[in-house]
Amino acid sequence: MTTTEKAPIQAQSPTPARARVTPTRSGSATWADNVASAFEALWSNRMRSLLTVLGVIIGVSAVIAVVTLTQGTSAQINSRFASLGTNVLTIIPGATTSGGASGGLGTQQSLTNADANAVSTVAHVASVSPVISASLQVVAGSTNWNTRVQGVAAAMY
Repeated sequence: MTTTEKAPIQAQSPTPARARVTPTRSGSATWADNVASAFEALWSNRMRSLLTVLGVIIGVSAVIAVVTLTQGTSAQINSRFASLGTNVLTIIPGATTSGGASGGLGTQQSLTNADANAVSTVAHVASVSPVISASLQVVAGSTNWNTRVQGVAAAMY
């Protein structure tokens, strides 16, 4: 070779670094070795392990709390509907609108006694009880409270 010629570069295959595993009797790590290795890894990363355990505990607790709340709410709603009976129909009057804001269902007393009498003439209607509802100040002795008061017909009982 002359000084201007260069020797061709031979490609060398990279050898991956491999961890040495001491073989056991059966040729693989035993269960006790695996547990010891796991505890060693947990101990060397104590903060990470603590935060992971804390995250799992908080996550499981949140799921349990949400499931419990939804089951309780579902049971309460079902009991309210069951208390109405299987043959109760509730008709709620319209809503008031003032300045673009809706007051919600039942804020406008648009139903009359004539409407209740008309419903009572429908076939298979056993009884009708009109209900009037209002927010009033209730006073008892030296205390008072703003509450919702409802008046019903005797047929309601």
